[in-house]
Amino acid sequence: MTQLDKRLGLCEDLEVIEDAISRRLERNPELYYSSLDKLQSLCRTKVHLPSSKQIVGNKVYKTSKPHRSSKQVQAQLHEIKIFLDDYYRKLSELNKISKLPENESSTEDKLNQLKLQIDQIQSNDKLVSKLDTKIEEYAMISKPTTILSTRAAGLRINDVFNREEQYGEYMDLEPLYSEWLQASKNTECTLLQYLSLFECFIDKDDYLKKPPMDRKSPRYMNFVKKLSSYVEGFFHRKFCIIDKTVVVSHLQRDFKDYSNSPLDPNDSRLFCVICSKYFKGKAVFENHTKGKPHLKQLCKRSNELFAEYKLHRYMSLLRDEFASTKTLIERKQAFTAHERMEEIQELERIYHAPTYSPHDDDDNLDDKTENSQDINAAATVALEMPVGPDGVPMPFWLYKLQGLDINYTCEICGNESFQGRRQFLRHFHDPKHQYRLRCLGIEPSATFNGIATIKEAQKLQESLDNTTTNKNAMKPNNNASVEEVEDREGNVLSNEDFLELQRQGLL
Repeated sequence: MTQLDKRLGLCEDLEVIEDAISRRLERNPELYYSSLDKLQSLCRTKVHLPSSKQIVGNKVYKTSKPHRSSKQVQAQLHEIKIFLDDYYRKLSELNKISKLPENESSTEDKLNQLKLQIDQIQSNDKLVSKLDTKIEEYAMISKPTTILSTRAAGLRINDVFNREEQYGEYMDLEPLYSEWLQASKNTECTLLQYLSLFECFIDKDDYLKKPPMDRKSPRYMNFVKKLSSYVEGFFHRKFCIIDKTVVVSHLQRDFKDYSNSPLDPNDSRLFCVICSKYFKGKAVFENHTKGKPHLKQLCKRSNELFAEYKLHRYMSLLRDEFASTKTLIERKQAFTAHERMEEIQELERIYHAPTYSPHDDDDNLDDKTENSQDINAAATVALEMPVGPDGVPMPFWLYKLQGLDINYTCEICGNESFQGRRQFLRHFHDPKHQYRLRCLGIEPSATFNGIATIKEAQKLQESLDNTTTNKNAMKPNNNASVEEVEDREGNVLSNEDFLELQRQGLL
């Protein structure tokens, strides 16, 4: 096979793979949109995003429930990941072949030689037959047993996610619970308390200023490395089409700036994230970062601190999955033994069920999405069980115990309704609610948690402003002149103190 034949074959492969990926994204745009915002947040670079009108225009976003299950969506994502790996491998091969030797130049003889090579290429019929074979290898298939192409026929999505993760919907953090008990040496810490401790990594500052343990403790940092490794792996398994090498390189670059910058650059006390110490003034902080103690800590604990930084960045993007995991564990602990056994059996059935069944027909996509709500409602009525916030039927006693039978409305968020007190209180920390408060001229703080009406929020803000004004008015004016007098013994007093002592008969 000539070099030109190899180039032609690789170019055909690249074109077939590009067409296969574009067809899948056109069929299910959710595969594309679900990863864009994550990539933009991780790399902190602007990614070309379609307009909101284009996103809403896709039929995937017009339905309350997507046609594909989580298992099928992840199977398609990992199929695209296989295609991308093939694409970059073939592109690398093409670049190697296309490189000319340094002493080679494009002359008339070289052009004639190229024409001869073109004439020696196989006949067009054979080329078409080869191209058809490549297209069939990457083509979409909807058979009674699979939705994957021939190229990805060996993909087993159950080898990627375990049963507890439910194909990326939940995080399996329970195996690390026993290791946390050993690291913290606190056997009284419950599973829910253990999860609540690591909510601090979602926040920008809490994991540094209010860590669950001393950040310099080797036991704590070893646990953080294990937790960071799992969370990073979970993220890249769920959003597998995001290139991990690109993300890690961006995080390493951000970590260098992070390690040499104070946590609060506008504060009078600058916090060093490497040494966990405060410094007064920018000059003092800059001298500290150039000093031996800081550089020694950075060199000695670089891997641990980078793992801690990665854990914070990934957890901030997986806040929804972490909240769902915590809610799921709360539900599990409220189950009876019989209900727990039924749930395990149902999870086993879903986990070992085929990725694609004959009942999943792509031709009936519109009919299924229109009737999905009616089917869910009919199933719920048949079970005679109310549906929780996660869309899963739950016992009525647990439904009432969690207060899910009461709806709360927030006027600040445009009369948005929330099911249950817990969900209502949680929304006060959402960016949407805080943005609406700023639109009213109110700076969000814990003082306004629980305030859901505009009038109450404005009244509380006026009260806080008046309190601040009165405090400033009560402060003594050191610049004003003070009238001084002397008593009979020659002691010098201010006129105000003299009159007060005279009224009390102490002079």
